[in-house]
Amino acid sequence: MAAYLSEDCVYEGHTWVGQPVRIRRKGREGCMEFARHLRTLVEHIETALIEMTIDGDQVAACRRLRLRARGSGRIGEMSVCSYVQFRNGEIVEIRELVDTLAMTRLLAT
Repeated sequence: MAAYLSEDCVYEGHTWVGQPVRIRRKGREGCMEFARHLRTLVEHIETALIEMTIDGDQVAACRRLRLRARGSGRIGEMSVCSYVQFRNGEIVEIRELVDTLAMTRLLAT
């Protein structure tokens, strides 16, 4: 995925720090660091695309993720809606809305 991120890419979404926390990362490396962080929290099992709309250089997609919490082994599902902006074939912005209740159920101890 890193190859598709612009150097000045911005990611906005949620992560888990004992509870859902809103985050913002700037730059290709900042976005990739966040992706690596997510992999320490959960193992991806499956993704089902629910809806996707493409309009020029913008994409909106909703998907259902099946994940395993690395700490507890608990398996759960959550919906994520992503809004992605492209420029010259590269991703310049990713905004994600996460089902924070499902995140809490999966990751709370």
